[in-house]
Amino acid sequence: MKIWNCLGVLILVSLQLLFSAQATEAGIDENTMKAVYSFSFGKFTHWPELPNQRADKLGFCIFGENPFSRTVVDSYEGRIIKGRKLRIQIFDSGLLADDALPECQILYVSQSEKMRIRQVIDSLSHQPILTVSDIQGFSNQGGMITLVKSDDRITFEINPGALTRAGISISSKILELAKVVHTEPAVDD
Repeated sequence: MKIWNCLGVLILVSLQLLFSAQATEAGIDENTMKAVYSFSFGKFTHWPELPNQRADKLGFCIFGENPFSRTVVDSYEGRIIKGRKLRIQIFDSGLLADDALPECQILYVSQSEKMRIRQVIDSLSHQPILTVSDIQGFSNQGGMITLVKSDDRITFEINPGALTRAGISISSKILELAKVVHTEPAVDD
């Protein structure tokens, strides 16, 4: 089992190097790179077992406007991650009903939700849902993973406290690749 985790981390690092060096030349856009990272985090995450969760599906939900191309979404739909079939749902209305939450193990929060980010994070803070976004400061506000564009590369920040509060763990190898951040106290306006 450890060999597969190491292999997975090697693949993620290879993707990072590949995309950082060749993305512009190959015409791979920033949002496609962010999609690859977002989908890949599922390989390195462990969720608690819940009675209302389907063991055969891994739900990836996009909350807000879909920043990824339809081609990318379609190419990942149905892929197997940790023995579970990836199911992608898009909640482009910016509404995510409570009964939809059990279907989401990974939630990508789109830039379109930037103005309500604190509300979204607070409503999900104790849910076992891996939250990912490219909104600046997302992890500092309590989100779990923030994708950051740095020059021609995509890097990421991880908030281990947010993961712990939700009962989620992520591979230590991924933590080594990330910039670790902590939640900043909310400032009342």
